[in-house]
Amino acid sequence: MGKADDKNQDPTDAIGPGEPLSPPVIRSETAGPERLSPAPEVFRHPFFIRLTHWINALCLLMLVISGFQIYTGRQWLFGRWHHFLFAWIFSFNGLVYVAYSVASGHLLKNLFPGWSDFRKIGSTLRDTLFFRHPKGAEAARYNVLQKTAYTGVVFILGPLILLTGLASSARGEAVFPFLHDLFGTRKRAQSIHFNLTILFIAYTAFHLLMVILTGFGNNLRSMLTGWYRIPPVDEGNEK
Repeated sequence: MGKADDKNQDPTDAIGPGEPLSPPVIRSETAGPERLSPAPEVFRHPFFIRLTHWINALCLLMLVISGFQIYTGRQWLFGRWHHFLFAWIFSFNGLVYVAYSVASGHLLKNLFPGWSDFRKIGSTLRDTLFFRHPKGAEAARYNVLQKTAYTGVVFILGPLILLTGLASSARGEAVFPFLHDLFGTRKRAQSIHFNLTILFIAYTAFHLLMVILTGFGNNLRSMLTGWYRIPPVDEGNEK
């Protein structure tokens, strides 16, 4: 944006609720005495995406802690009541996220991988394995691995862990008898639920690792304010 009054524009006025990444809205700051080489920024995360993200983070932490205490029989801090409470908050929050993503176009535009994305899966996988992270405008978009992981967690892993959690309890199986046909015995449902929890932990650990490697401060800022600073091509990613 070249005009002086554009600098003070409210980010929420610069983009509609369904256009967080496509097309990107970029702003740049005028160089001041303390910022000789400012990088442009793109509005990456709308408010509801940021809100549901942090609610999910809190719920997952509480669910893992209470779940392992239930599994080991040492419910010294949290019990089954806490586990089910945060499970329902997590589920409702997920429904809000999906509803907003579909209604705003965020799902199809930015998260759901298309054929053009899958054509790049080989090069994207090599870049990820060798820690070659995208720079410039390419860094503002999700790659095919990110899109596949996000949609897989939202539409496969999330629903499965909810259903197996319900099937693991006698009350849940009584309210939803079809769960017995899906998973068999409660013991089997508990085993699947535990394995899915491990997958959730592994996904979260890798997600945090990539957040750190691709610029922790920049990624955290974008999830708090919505604005993501594009790493310059000649200077590398912000650390």
